[in-house]
Amino acid sequence: MKWGVDKYLFMVGAGLALVAGLADSMSWMMEGGVVAIAVSTVLAVLGLAIGLMNIKDNESVAFAVFALGLSVGLLALGLLGIVGAYISPIMVRFGTMVAGTALVVCTTGLFKTMKAK
Repeated sequence: MKWGVDKYLFMVGAGLALVAGLADSMSWMMEGGVVAIAVSTVLAVLGLAIGLMNIKDNESVAFAVFALGLSVGLLALGLLGIVGAYISPIMVRFGTMVAGTALVVCTTGLFKTMKAK
């Protein structure tokens, strides 16, 4: 298995999502503050970069289903009580990175559909 820049970007993004989610769940990072906005922006930009480098044409439908499933799963995590209070912020931050990647996948699919007609 070859490790390229895209894999390292994913690992950095996942680690940042974990740390920021834990900090958010323990109230170290105020939601809506400058740090939270900066972290969300960095995660979204990492997601865009990962989407541009890593998602191939044959993977786009599977990734879109994954992104949709993640967003539905995030809603269910809030119902887990005390465990959900710690897991949910981590997954929301990870979801921010996935949303950036999904934006690339959906935009690429839209342009290919428009080009085919």
